[in-house]
Amino acid sequence: MSKGFLGLSEVELAATHRTLDKRSLLTLATCYVVITINFGVRYAYGLLMPEMMSGLNFSNQDVGTMFSCFLLAYTLTSFVTGPLIDRRGAKRTILMMFPLLGVGSIFVGMTSSIVDGVLSSVIAGIGASAGWSPVIIWSQKLYPRKRGLIVGFMETGTKLCPFLMALAIPHVVPLFGWRGVWLSLGAIALLSVLLVSTGREPRAGDRNYEGREAHGSIGAVFRDRRTWLVGASYALSAFATMIHATFYKAYLSRELMMGIDVSTLLYGLMSFVGLVGALALPALSDRIGRKPLLVACNAILVASLLGFLFSGSILGLIFFTVLIGVDFGAKWPLYAVFVKDLFDWRVAGQATALLGFFSGPGSILAPYIGGLLADMYGSYKTSYTIGITAGAIATALIAMTKVKTVKGS
Repeated sequence: MSKGFLGLSEVELAATHRTLDKRSLLTLATCYVVITINFGVRYAYGLLMPEMMSGLNFSNQDVGTMFSCFLLAYTLTSFVTGPLIDRRGAKRTILMMFPLLGVGSIFVGMTSSIVDGVLSSVIAGIGASAGWSPVIIWSQKLYPRKRGLIVGFMETGTKLCPFLMALAIPHVVPLFGWRGVWLSLGAIALLSVLLVSTGREPRAGDRNYEGREAHGSIGAVFRDRRTWLVGASYALSAFATMIHATFYKAYLSRELMMGIDVSTLLYGLMSFVGLVGALALPALSDRIGRKPLLVACNAILVASLLGFLFSGSILGLIFFTVLIGVDFGAKWPLYAVFVKDLFDWRVAGQATALLGFFSGPGSILAPYIGGLLADMYGSYKTSYTIGITAGAIATALIAMTKVKTVKGS
C-alpha cells in the first residue's frame, strides 16, 4: 500500500481526516456554547432588570450603572484579550479569562448593594471579553475556507440565548427568583470551560492560510489607516443600531400609538429575521466578498431607519422591520470576517478584539444620547435622525476602505 504524507497509508490518512473532522465539529459546537452563554449573561441585565430593582430596591440608574460597568470592563479588556489570542491562542485565552464570567455572574446573583453589583459586573465583563473575539478567531481557524458561513453561524448564538431566556424567565423567576437565574448562568459558564479544555485549536493560520495582506505586528495594525476606517464605521453602525434597538418599542407604542402586543410581535420578527440574515449573507460573502455586503448592510440600516420615520402604514413598518432584521443579523459577523481579510493570522486576534473596543463607545452612548434627545424634543424622531446620520457615515467609511484581493485565506 502506498505511503502518503508523514509516511501514513491512504487508509490511515482517511481515518485521521475523519477524526479531525469530528473533533472540529465538536470544537465548533463548544465555540457556539461559549458565545451563546456569553450573550445570555449580557442580556440578562435587561431581562432581569424589573426583578432586580424590586428585590434590591435599586433604581433604573443603579441597574444601568451595573450594566455600563460590565460593558466598560469588556471594552477595556479587549486591549489584553487581543494580544493573548495572538500569543497564546484562542483556546488558552478562553481558559484563562472566561471563568471570570461565571464567577462574576454568580457574584451578581449574591449582590446585596450597588458596590457589590458594580464589582461583580466588572469581573463578569472581564470574563466576557473572552467570549467573543477568541471564539470568532478559533471558529475561523477550524474552517478557514468558509469563514463567512462559520462566523455567521456563531452570530446566531448571540441571538438564540437571549430569545430562549426571554421565553423562559417568566416561568423560571417565580420558581427560583432572579438570583437563581444569575447563579444558573454562572454555573453554566463555568461548566462550558470544561468543554473548551477538550477542544482542538489548529496550528494552521500563518503557514497554511495567509491573510490577504501580511501585517505581522500589532504596531502595524494600529498604524494601518484601514483599522481606523473599519473601527470608526463599526462604532457608528453600532450607535445607529443601538438607537433603534433601544427605542424601537417605545417609538411604536408612544409615538405611533401602537398596541404593546403588536410592537412586541414586530420586535420578535426583527430578531427572527436576524437569525436568517446571520446565516445567509456572511455565507454569501465567502463567494462575493465582505466589502460589498457590508456597504449593503449599512445602507439597509439607513433605509430602514428612514422608513420608520416616514412610513405611514403597518405594512410599511413590517417591511422595514424585516429589512433592518437582515442588517441586525448579518452585519456583525461581516465586520469580524472583514477585519481578518485585512490582516494575517499573527495579528488577527488583536485586530478582531479592537472591534469590541470600537463598538463600546457607540453601544454605550446611543441609549443615553437617544434618550436625552427624546426628552428634550418630546419625540424619538430626532434620535432616529442622529442614528441615520451615523449609519450613513458608517456606510461611507466602509466604501472608502481599500482591499487588495490576494489568493488565500
